[in-house]
Amino acid sequence: MNAGRTGEDAMAATAREAHRGGRAAPGRVAVVLVGTSLVLAYATLAVVQILVLNPLAAAPGRTLSEIHRDLEAANQSLSPVLAVGIPTLGVVLALVLGVFGMRSRTQMFTLALGYLALLAAGTPAYFVASFGAGMSLADTYFIGGADHSPWSWPLHATSAAAMVLVALAGAGRLLQLILHAPRAGDHTPSTPSPR
Repeated sequence: MNAGRTGEDAMAATAREAHRGGRAAPGRVAVVLVGTSLVLAYATLAVVQILVLNPLAAAPGRTLSEIHRDLEAANQSLSPVLAVGIPTLGVVLALVLGVFGMRSRTQMFTLALGYLALLAAGTPAYFVASFGAGMSLADTYFIGGADHSPWSWPLHATSAAAMVLVALAGAGRLLQLILHAPRAGDHTPSTPSPR
């Protein structure tokens, strides 16, 4: 949780610095703050789901420390490096996108699309981050390796919604390009250049 607090502090400091310097419009600051906060919340829930909620649901009646002892006795682990590292990478990418968005003239639409793309990538990232822990629980307790806690569903729903929004935005942009594209018979005759 301390890493999350550091990420929030860095994000807020970047927003204050850019806003003070007059480089970022209030709308841009809002997109960066909301986008980074959503990615941070997603990553936090993913880590808690992988390391706490799912193990408790996979072994009902066992405490987390008992589950860790059982895993250790079976020569297994929840793979905390993957479980924390992959979601943390998402937060780092969100912070980089925020800094880039504040310091460049990127359109707010494009910036928001970047955050949506990060959220859409959450489900495959979660699968990779949770795979080792799920297999260890399956091997230790002779159960299926899929999630046993329902708290992965908000993650998948968020990723699916973000993916739909990215697809709609892409389709809308493509339609806009098609509607505003010059037609073959719409060109004006060129005037000869003066000699």
